[in-house]
Amino acid sequence: MPKNKKSSLQKKFNLKTPKKRKKLTIIELEIINTVRIISEELTRRGNFYLKTEKRRYRKKAKAQT
Repeated sequence: MPKNKKSSLQKKFNLKTPKKRKKLTIIELEIINTVRIISEELTRRGNFYLKTEKRRYRKKAKAQT
């Protein structure tokens, strides 16, 4: 059996065999991971900040009434 045998869909639409994804180097993977972690931290901090702000406004509103 040949290695890259085309499926019926590929034959129908005359598609090329799918290209293999380029393997990422370890450094690239590390960069991706660090970026992901940083963005998660930032969103967490942002949410925390918004919560505290809401609390502040509620206290102010209560004090005014």
